[in-house]
Amino acid sequence: YDRQYEGVTKYYVFTKSLHGYDKFTLEGATSSTPNTKSLQYIHDSDGASQKLGRGNYYKYRAVNLMFGCNAGAMLGMSSFCEFNSWRKNQLLSFYDKVVRVVNDLAYKTCQAKLTKYRDYYFMPQFEVGQQELIDVHFYTYLIDMVSMGKAPNALTQIVHNVNSVLVQFIHFSTQHRNNYDKIMSLDQFMSAKKYKNFFAENFLSAEWFSNYIGLGFSEINPKEKDINSLTQTVFYDIDLMRSQAHRQEFAFEK
Repeated sequence: YDRQYEGVTKYYVFTKSLHGYDKFTLEGATSSTPNTKSLQYIHDSDGASQKLGRGNYYKYRAVNLMFGCNAGAMLGMSSFCEFNSWRKNQLLSFYDKVVRVVNDLAYKTCQAKLTKYRDYYFMPQFEVGQQELIDVHFYTYLIDMVSMGKAPNALTQIVHNVNSVLVQFIHFSTQHRNNYDKIMSLDQFMSAKKYKNFFAENFLSAEWFSNYIGLGFSEINPKEKDINSLTQTVFYDIDLMRSQAHRQEFAFEK
């Protein structure tokens, strides 16, 4: 930490001009509609963690929410910054569906005087500029505060509301040893309070990925219509999968 601090301070001392700007006008939020010609959808886990976790928000996107959560696609992430960038990339795919919930979240967070651990998330380029990036930036901070039980009720409800949208796009195993290759329906998942409540409070947090892992093949066919454990990434209980890691073929014939 000392070496890092010394390096940063030296940089500021010897770099007299940090940024150069051309003429600009204040016209409100910057539009950032993805260019569909340049936006590439990731459907192969090879190199996915670098593409999705390095801030290429308008160049790469996971082909769907679950494949972005594939353990193979996340495996190469080596820092919290990459994990947080990955979360922003995932959320941007659904921004139009949750914009009313997360809009102006920066103001709401400041009003609630929620500042604990805030410096770990601080990135000046996401404090101003493109509104959707600002919103998802503050939302990832809120995800962790809610997961740790440090957010007020009003902000906790925002996370619950966003997750009520995202739950429609996940695949969740039955978590039963005899048929864990089967996927719960949305109604089944929502009626299971244990899973529903934990999802509402923790989805996309470190706590969620400490309990559930997204497993599936390393490549997905986006044209595949059949949804099952062989065609899609599915969330499984980590302890259950650990116990099944060395099973024989006859124990799971597929």
